[in-house]
Amino acid sequence: MDEPTPESVQAPAFKDRHAGLILCGIVLVLAGIGMVAMTALMAVGLAAPPPPRGPAVDVRSVVSGIVFYLLMAVVLVWLGVGSILARRWARALALVVSWLWLLGGVISAVVIGFVVPGLIAHVNPPAGQALPDNFLPVVMTFVVGCVGVLFVIVPGLLVLFYRSPHVKATCDARDPQVRWTDVCPPAILGLSLALALGAVTTLPMALLYQPVIPFFGALVTGWPALLALVAGSGFQAWAAGATYSQKSSAWWAVLVATIVVMASSFVTFMRVDLLDFYRAAGYQDDMIAAFERIGFGSSRSLVLWSHALLVPLVGYMVSIRKLFR
Repeated sequence: MDEPTPESVQAPAFKDRHAGLILCGIVLVLAGIGMVAMTALMAVGLAAPPPPRGPAVDVRSVVSGIVFYLLMAVVLVWLGVGSILARRWARALALVVSWLWLLGGVISAVVIGFVVPGLIAHVNPPAGQALPDNFLPVVMTFVVGCVGVLFVIVPGLLVLFYRSPHVKATCDARDPQVRWTDVCPPAILGLSLALALGAVTTLPMALLYQPVIPFFGALVTGWPALLALVAGSGFQAWAAGATYSQKSSAWWAVLVATIVVMASSFVTFMRVDLLDFYRAAGYQDDMIAAFERIGFGSSRSLVLWSHALLVPLVGYMVSIRKLFR
């Protein structure tokens, strides 16, 4: 049999990106290790004595933060190893996690822009000394720069990489077995996983703090709030499964619920001070006083910006309508 000539050998239909998958997998593993380091720091802070003039440590917030960072560490390391092995499920889930990471980073950057100036304004310099004139710009540049790199640039690059058709083709070639992540498009998969996360976290947070929900200008507390949160958790669990199955009823239910919740929250916090929400949720008095000193509770601009960032969520829901049966 004649050997194939170079002209008869067809070039692959895609560019192999396994090296990139390995590199991004290492980045995800390192991010997971960073989450473990965060839990260690929070545990040390929990064991350390409270500062003499600062607010006492809120044990509930620290414990919930430790659990969250540990779960994220497991997820990131798991996805990193899957990316190194070029698994199809790892590429799809890494793309979803990178998008959530990026969106969370953008929202965090906006919140930090409101909070940090208030914190700096209440810094007490040593007696007889004054803060340098450029102290605020330097600190803001450093904080925003760190947030921009770790929570915007890094996840943004991961999104660009994992959404590449060459990366998808590389994983399909190296992992030919059909996975559960192949059943629905990544846009729907991300929404389904976000709803599942909400269903899992809503009830523990309601039990960890005193249940309170904003409802069109008022704060609902006690058993009515707890029952509403239980119903909301159940709704998100149903919507997660129905969204994964690409049911049209799930799209309508999630869209209507999103608009109602956004409108209710906006109307409430334009009338009710955020500090009242923290009090109803059972935050400690010294923690509330710290929020009040930095002007975090009465900032209407923060309410406007935070809700403005949620408006694209409605546009996202409209854009994926055609993917539902």
